[in-house]
Amino acid sequence: MNTRVKEPESVGVLGLLGLLVLIWSMPGTIALRSLLLLALFSYVVFRRKSIRDELRDCSSVRIIFIGFGFFSGWALIHSIWVSQAPDWSLNELAGQHPRVWVALVIGVGLGALYSAEMFRLLKIVLLTSLILHLGDYLLHWVMTGKTFIEAGITGRLFGQKLLISYLANLYAALVCADFLSSSRRNGQKRMAFILLGAEALFILFMTVLIGARNGYIGLAVLAGSTTFLYGYLQGYRKTRHLVGSGVIVISAAIVMGLLTWHTDPRWERFFESAQAALDGKQHLAWLNERKYPLPILSDGRPADHSAYMRVAGIRGAIEAALEYPQGYGFGRNAYSRAWRSLVGEGQGSSLSGLGDVLVGLGFPGLLIWLGFCVSLMLFSLKTFIRDKNAENMAMFFIVAGFLGRSLVDSNIRDHSLEMFIFLIAALASSACAKKP
Repeated sequence: MNTRVKEPESVGVLGLLGLLVLIWSMPGTIALRSLLLLALFSYVVFRRKSIRDELRDCSSVRIIFIGFGFFSGWALIHSIWVSQAPDWSLNELAGQHPRVWVALVIGVGLGALYSAEMFRLLKIVLLTSLILHLGDYLLHWVMTGKTFIEAGITGRLFGQKLLISYLANLYAALVCADFLSSSRRNGQKRMAFILLGAEALFILFMTVLIGARNGYIGLAVLAGSTTFLYGYLQGYRKTRHLVGSGVIVISAAIVMGLLTWHTDPRWERFFESAQAALDGKQHLAWLNERKYPLPILSDGRPADHSAYMRVAGIRGAIEAALEYPQGYGFGRNAYSRAWRSLVGEGQGSSLSGLGDVLVGLGFPGLLIWLGFCVSLMLFSLKTFIRDKNAENMAMFFIVAGFLGRSLVDSNIRDHSLEMFIFLIAALASSACAKKP
């Protein structure tokens, strides 16, 4: 550990940062989050000269600033000249993106100043989040005799199971990145496999406990990509090695698929619910679920709410974007506003981050966001292959995971976007500062 951590100033700063990351996904903590963001931002501004020295030439940080700068810039230009409701869009933009820029500056600054500690700190805090959720789960079970599912709740500390499942996927991304990095160092492969096995079992246990379908999918994709990357990086390009990797990945996917199928009865109605969601004229619950009932399936039960609404949201986002190809206007409820403008009623968001961007900022905004994410993924993977550091590999996994989740989660906004931008900025700058 870097000797700077022993200094009271550094211990205090890293403590505040750890607290911020820990509560970022907790509901009811907006005031504390804002206070921590302000304090850490002030510290980074105060240490800006030292940060500048650490980041003399950092391409990944430039990509983040330029990529998100284009996205945020288009949102501003769109809100002024293109939006169907400029005042509303500007108010929404002012309420979201300044905080994201603050998180970006904090990530770059603290990643550079505490490059030796950043990866470990993030991993410890995410693990702590999972342990806290497990403790809360066990406490509820001991006190009431019921699990969260039996009690009809999905979580208490982190509100929704989607949030804690995202934290579990983030922790898994850091674990896999650490494994791929350490396995490339001579003499550490055996220990890397032992640690990976222990951490993988814990992550799988927590994923089953949380019970979020997106968590299973994210973990399966992460396991598959880690297996193939390990084989590629170790030079296992022969047919038998590729076949072996494929068998491991398929087996892991089958195991996780069976676990989620037996622990989540909603899968039985998923496909028929999704099919009903594609018919936006006959089934109208996606427009106003208080006014229109969910479709009734062939077994006489209503459609699975989550599957129906998410598929219908993506379909509705595409249809709305065809009516407003340049975007309706930046904002959390661009989806409902666009549909109210088109047919007189609409509700909420599309439940898809990509769908929200498409409706709000149009096809140009969606292309800018996809270009930003894909370019950062390619650069971080290329840099990892060259430098073998865990930070760049973690960036690749985190960006890929966030992009994948944004198809079915409305995450390109508010605290989700703040935390995502902070994480990739902190990892990018710490990777650059650690280079000799």
